[in-house]
Amino acid sequence: MLRLMLRFLCFAEVAADARTGRALADRVLAEEGPEWVEPEILPALRAWTGLNATAGFSNWTRCASPGS
Repeated sequence: MLRLMLRFLCFAEVAADARTGRALADRVLAEEGPEWVEPEILPALRAWTGLNATAGFSNWTRCASPGS
């Protein structure tokens, strides 16, 4: 069986915002995504990362503005 892992990039100002955003995105994916996506299998289907692959999110305020 082919196993697909999706990586979602998360930007937030603080860790609490990242947790809230990830929970909301998981809920939308489970409720409005493909029929086969169930909340209990989401952790096996996706991973949350920041620009650094080992981080759970990237701090929005530390990202460089365009042109800088």
